[in-house]
Amino acid sequence: MLERIVEHWLTRAGERSYEIAFAQLLLAEGWRILHGPVHHPYEHGKDIAAVDPDGRLCGIQLKDGDVSLADFEKYQGQLTALSRTAITYPGIEPPRLPDRVLFVTNGVLTPPARNRIEALNSANRGMQYPSVECVEREQLVGRFAGAQSKFLPQELRDVSSWLLLALGDGNARFPVQKFGRLLEDVLSETAQKPLDTERALASAVLVTAQSVDAWQRTSNHLAVAEAWLRLAAAILHTSERTSLDAPRWKPSFDMTLRMARESLSSLFDEATTGQDLLVPDPVDGIIYPARALLVCGYSAAWYLSSVIDNSVTPDTSDRLRRLLLRELPFVKLIGESQFPHMAAVCWALENLGERDRANQLIGSWLVGLAKANQPEASSAVADPYHPVEELLRRAIGAEIDEPDETFDGHAYTAHVALDWLARRGIRAPVAAAWRNLTKVTLCEFDVATPRGYLTDVDDAGTLRMWHLPLTGSWRQLTDASRVAVAPELLPKTLVAVPQFLPFVTLLFPQRLVTNIAKLMDANLSRGQTS
Repeated sequence: MLERIVEHWLTRAGERSYEIAFAQLLLAEGWRILHGPVHHPYEHGKDIAAVDPDGRLCGIQLKDGDVSLADFEKYQGQLTALSRTAITYPGIEPPRLPDRVLFVTNGVLTPPARNRIEALNSANRGMQYPSVECVEREQLVGRFAGAQSKFLPQELRDVSSWLLLALGDGNARFPVQKFGRLLEDVLSETAQKPLDTERALASAVLVTAQSVDAWQRTSNHLAVAEAWLRLAAAILHTSERTSLDAPRWKPSFDMTLRMARESLSSLFDEATTGQDLLVPDPVDGIIYPARALLVCGYSAAWYLSSVIDNSVTPDTSDRLRRLLLRELPFVKLIGESQFPHMAAVCWALENLGERDRANQLIGSWLVGLAKANQPEASSAVADPYHPVEELLRRAIGAEIDEPDETFDGHAYTAHVALDWLARRGIRAPVAAAWRNLTKVTLCEFDVATPRGYLTDVDDAGTLRMWHLPLTGSWRQLTDASRVAVAPELLPKTLVAVPQFLPFVTLLFPQRLVTNIAKLMDANLSRGQTS
């Protein structure tokens, strides 16, 4: 059955869909990826440059679908460049020709195309250039299935979940929570040897590529991004849990994050080229505010990630400013699980020179939440453990699991907003909210270990609750807000890749706590001054 699933996916997958999976397949087989998959004018025919398990330098070109003679004639220039151009990479000194050249397709080669490759190889051998080795769909199916078979979930329930994803139609929002459980199953048995963990991570990437393919083909950019981001978090969590060395997990992570950021770039382009956001739903008045915040939040997080790694461009900054200012008037928060998206927007506004607007939004949230969640309030805002899909169902009176659940008297994000404002010296909204805040129980979930920040479930953690005093000291608030986070409280893997930090709380809204907010401020400050 596994081979049938893989073959079904490969038959439908485009070049961009399966190339990341092929790179991970190489990692699972013991190859070392030097660079790629890449697409730019300077690749000289090489989508991937790698070193095989025997230490041979390899250049790899990937194509999509069956290859006829006419198709091959279009690719021949790339393959010639691949065979006859030196590979340059730190550590490859001096730059030299590849030892092996691979031409990979998820389809099949026609006999005339194979004959032309044989002729090309005869010429290459005569001039002492490497021959072109062909890898076709049948070989790929066997290799992908072999790489995944050890780590895929064995229970029928889990396989069924994977099948529902792999065979989905791609029109709905990607089921991130269900997919997260599938990744946990794939990565649960990874504590034996570092090599096993490394290969399990590569297998998880293959599962993700297959699971998200339907959404990839419908250009559902947000769904694709959420899937790859969820995998990136799982890679960091698993590597933290197993104390895996960075060289073993970072190649998989880097490729995964790049796929997510490319999808978010496409989402950003789509959002900024129109006059508004397309919402294919008849209940537009309810859906649009949530959709606007979702798109703005992810666009802002993508921008912030680029700020942290110093790759943002002036054009991106200008376009994001226009998008946020265009959509913010339509945004309305109906639950605390949406606050991380608003926080991402506010961090972005700060970096775009709109500090007053950012502080006004955070201040409004603090004042509004403190008022809405007073004890015995009938319309209290739901806590961050309730996703936006449930909030929308509540709003239209649809069936939900716990219809009688109440949220009055508690708040999980009020103290984060309070800390934000105190750290920036913004006193007025704090004073306006204080009386109501003293009547609300403030809540924060303390993870049991640092890796708890990278998952939505931490059974060993504890819920901390407290009340503010009736009269508070502004000096004490500001001093506490500016105390740096102790490094031992943070996941080492996350600290190693701060460009992922803006996405953590969008995936896990309950993880937007004081420590994470302070870490964001610190990293953005470094990004601005670097």
